[in-house]
Amino acid sequence: GKVEATLEAAAATTSLAFLPDSNTLAAGGGDNKVKLWDIAQKKAVQELTGPALAVLAIAAGDDGKLVVA
Repeated sequence: GKVEATLEAAAATTSLAFLPDSNTLAAGGGDNKVKLWDIAQKKAVQELTGPALAVLAIAAGDDGKLVVA
């Protein structure tokens, strides 16, 4: 396959999850943040903070309104 884009992160990415809309990718890692990426636009659209430790897993609710890390 061909690399279409590289999504930049401040720290190592340790977890990924597509939201139900199939156009949003949630990425989390060692910077204790979850970034939501718009795949079509190839850019971050939101940054979520809160965990005190590195993000090791991400899950999204069925409607895409809830992201748990």
